Amino acid sequence: MTENWFAHQGIFYYNSSESIDGQWYLIMGDANNTILTFAINPNRIGTPVLWTATEEGKWTQRPFFNPRTAEDDVAHIWAVLHDGLIFSSAYFTSK
Repeated sequence: MTENWFAHQGIFYYNSSESIDGQWYLIMGDANNTILTFAINPNRIGTPVLWTATEEGKWTQRPFFNPRTAEDDVAHIWAVLHDGLIFSSAYFTSK
């Protein structure tokens, strides 16, 4: 098996409903800041990542879709840059 195979399996899994845990889900972006995984809103796949990440990890806040309320909300996003990929998750507090 190759590293590429494992990467594709990860992308497949994190685009599936099995990867969603309540309000928690992973958003993964590539080196070009393009969203690769977004299980809660597949229409966002292929669109730009709208936040930045660092290798140490970084918090940011921005308006974002809340899967529990199906409305825009304030998302508190944690994003980490690792091997050229952006790994992000968020939580919501206003609703």
